[in-house]
Amino acid sequence: MNKNRAVLVTLFLVALLALASGCGTSKPVVKSVAPKTGFQLTGFKITGTDFGATQGKSTVHLGSKTLKAASWSATSITASVPSDMSGGTYGITVTTGGGTSNKVSFTVEPSFTGSSPLPVMMNYLKSNSVDTSGMSFTVVTTSKNDPNWKVDKATGTSQGTSYFLFHKDSAGWSIVDYGTKLTADQLKADGAPSDIPAQPAGSSSSSTTSTPTSK
Repeated sequence: MNKNRAVLVTLFLVALLALASGCGTSKPVVKSVAPKTGFQLTGFKITGTDFGATQGKSTVHLGSKTLKAASWSATSITASVPSDMSGGTYGITVTTGGGTSNKVSFTVEPSFTGSSPLPVMMNYLKSNSVDTSGMSFTVVTTSKNDPNWKVDKATGTSQGTSYFLFHKDSAGWSIVDYGTKLTADQLKADGAPSDIPAQPAGSSSSSTTSTPTSK
């Protein structure tokens, strides 16, 4: 009996060591990321499987950079583009005790920054071949909790209305997010203050970052 008990104890300890080293843990799989493009500070949601119920020592990467996760669950992770990330296309991966996931591409747009939002909006639209003649540019809302965050909009007869989420730092006003609508979920992922409402009012919870359509 003592010998059998010793064998059982040994097997139990081996199983514990295997779990601690990651053996028996499924490799994470990244199925999608939304949005697929964004600026510095743009938030995004990674959807997949086997991420683990809590982050623990697991990590998420954009290219070679390790990101700080805003939320973590077994099937979804929320993170944002680092403020020092250069423009380009990178692979998003998740690493857990089970290994490193497949890569899903994410494109970081070049930073658009200026002393005021108006020329920044115009430069961004023009860089995407949008004809800005006749467009109107309006301040939508500025955060009272943190005046360094605001939303402006650009409206054109053929382009409709597009919204820009801005953040100001020592370099000036930079675009954080852009789209025909900015949902509450996306604004939260972007790190915007809670008093910045969805634009337009009543926007759905789907992700909205997009590239302007040329005229």
